[in-house]
Amino acid sequence: MDTLHKKVMPASDSPDTQGKAASVAPDLAATDQALQPDNKTDAKKLPRTPGLKAFDILLYPILTNTGVFVLSVFATYLTSRGNQRNANGELIYGKIGEFFQRRGDWMVEKFKKMGMNDGQADMSKMVFFSFADGSLLAPLVKFLEDRRGKIGRHIDHHLGTKPEDEVVYDDEPRQTWGSVLGGRLATVAIVVPTAVALEKAGLNDVLFSNPGKKFGQMIAKNPTVVKYLGGHDIPELTKIGFFEAFYTSVCTAGLYFWSRLIARNTSGTEADYKKAMAEEAQMKHPASTDRVTQDAPAISKEPLADLGGNPDNPTHEQDVRGSSGRDRSKPNPTIELATLTYANRAETPHHATSVST
Repeated sequence: MDTLHKKVMPASDSPDTQGKAASVAPDLAATDQALQPDNKTDAKKLPRTPGLKAFDILLYPILTNTGVFVLSVFATYLTSRGNQRNANGELIYGKIGEFFQRRGDWMVEKFKKMGMNDGQADMSKMVFFSFADGSLLAPLVKFLEDRRGKIGRHIDHHLGTKPEDEVVYDDEPRQTWGSVLGGRLATVAIVVPTAVALEKAGLNDVLFSNPGKKFGQMIAKNPTVVKYLGGHDIPELTKIGFFEAFYTSVCTAGLYFWSRLIARNTSGTEADYKKAMAEEAQMKHPASTDRVTQDAPAISKEPLADLGGNPDNPTHEQDVRGSSGRDRSKPNPTIELATLTYANRAETPHHATSVST
């Protein structure tokens, strides 16, 4: 009787269960802590790979700087000597050279109206067209920047320097047209005042113009140079080359740093872009499985229970219903209807129809 009247302790309140729960709780806490991301590790920026650094050198110093330099020297030279004529009075550089000459003269007059002297106006003209003509390579920069991660991976693969965590490629700033062109504008906003200040101090002549002309006069005596460039103003060409070599390099370096800074603070990184695209796709196309799970009715086991079988035994259901899923213990109305129709046809007399000819 004492046993019958003894209060039954719930399983969760028993001493053994409490002891097990107390031992499991620290393990769960430790597991949960281990699964939490290490904020210090995430916050630490992964080092850039040799492939990404090689990509920077390939795109900016080699392709961009060299391309802008050649283009700027050619275009700037034509703004000064585009209308040069030969002994017969014919334009050496044709209509293209004459066009560049006209635009150069027009720009010089504009700078003179701003209060500049001849030297300052000519120098400002070279800086302006160096920026304008160099911007023609912006599509190349944008095209390759869009493939930075792919090219960086390819270089690392061949160098054997693939990182353990490839998230480093997605940590690169995502360049846009705004960041590329904005980088050039930000650079020229610094270069032009610097060039004007150097011109006022007479340093442009000391650093670029005078050494460039002297170098041109020296190489103009070389027969090989005369053979290929004898019909051109070699001292003027080398003067522009000295000038462009410096300012083009400054503009290229400025483009690299300014465009990356603008991109990181506007469009973010490649990882940010991929995350935004994934969230947008999730909003446009929510998972259909969630709707199916929520809308699907619960499966009842009562029909199997009514048959006296075990509803949890799948073989019982197959035996009763067959492979087609129909309950074979009940009559099939389709078969009964077909049998009755056949019987009615058998009892109906057939009347022959005679056809007279």
